[in-house]
Amino acid sequence: DVGKALGLKTQELRELEIAALLHDGGKLSLPLYLTDKSPKDYSSEETLLYRTHPAIAREFVKSIPHYARIGDLIHGHHERLDGSGFPSGLKGNDIAMESYVIGLMDEYDHLIRRPSVNPEFAYQYTCECIAEFSDTKFPARLVQVVLDYIETIHHRSISEDVMRVGLS
Repeated sequence: DVGKALGLKTQELRELEIAALLHDGGKLSLPLYLTDKSPKDYSSEETLLYRTHPAIAREFVKSIPHYARIGDLIHGHHERLDGSGFPSGLKGNDIAMESYVIGLMDEYDHLIRRPSVNPEFAYQYTCECIAEFSDTKFPARLVQVVLDYIETIHHRSISEDVMRVGLS
């Protein structure tokens, strides 16, 4: 839905879907103890190691014929508009829109499930955080499309909960 709203072509949507499914594949090469910790609790050495996972995933994927671009999309999913991302510190138009989509949806996933936030306020908190990414971490157009998308999901979820309560 997000890719379509951005006007991505059929082939780009297909590549986005595959890249989104495989984007964290490089984490399979990380030591297991890292998966039990939050990245904010990593030592400086652990952070450097963690930041290699997009590059490792790209190398895994590039070994599949015709998946070179998908590997590049995966490689860029932690890059940010302002150059503050990793592993290469790319910025602006050097990052594919599909990589931005994966990165922002990954941020959404982490924000909405943040354990320190009361679940009652998770949606509002997530929307506020994502809005702050506009033209800093992610292109403003993408941020607006994602905010519209998660609003639709949120309202659909509320409707389903109301329907479930009514049926039970």
